[in-house]
Amino acid sequence: YEYAATVDTIGGRSEAGLEWADKGIELASELGVENVSRHLQMRGLARLDLGEPAGIEDLRQALDVGLHLGLGFETASAYNNLAEIVLARESIEAGLALHDASLDYARRRAMTHHEMWTRMSRFLPLYELGEWDELLCESDEVLEWDRGQGTTQISSGVLRFRACVHAQRLDLEGIVAKRKRDPYSRQTVWYKIKSRTYTQGEGRWELFQRR
Repeated sequence: YEYAATVDTIGGRSEAGLEWADKGIELASELGVENVSRHLQMRGLARLDLGEPAGIEDLRQALDVGLHLGLGFETASAYNNLAEIVLARESIEAGLALHDASLDYARRRAMTHHEMWTRMSRFLPLYELGEWDELLCESDEVLEWDRGQGTTQISSGVLRFRACVHAQRLDLEGIVAKRKRDPYSRQTVWYKIKSRTYTQGEGRWELFQRR
């Protein structure tokens, strides 16, 4: 039930995901199983997607269950799932605090992949708060680690936020260099920069020459 709920909820089939999550929680109750953290996470995300604001309480409960039982991945993922919703619905600072708690939790339990995933997840609030130097410094380390694993979805997220920072700073040569290395792009578009000393005073449309 947990797997089915996860596949359907993350896949955008929230009604089906909600149904699977409810079934899993009901069965767990009948069997006396306490670990329903992931079921609650998927139920909360599904409910929120279906327009039920109270779904965030499922996410809070999922985190409480994970902490109470001393779970690993379930707790760490509960922190991050709750963080993304809090960031969007309450405040960026509160969302970042939850991501930071998830990062600390993962590090103390040697959950390296989740540590790197969480470091990447922090880039959205760091970007919104204008902490761009920290973002770029962190992204170098995360990219190096991820490429050492053969390159995963983590790199795609890192490159996206690096590109946003470079665009804001008008470091357009940096965007092109990083964009070429994105392994998850379905289409590669190559640009040749005509002016590396581009400033806001120069014409944006003359900057690129497509080839």
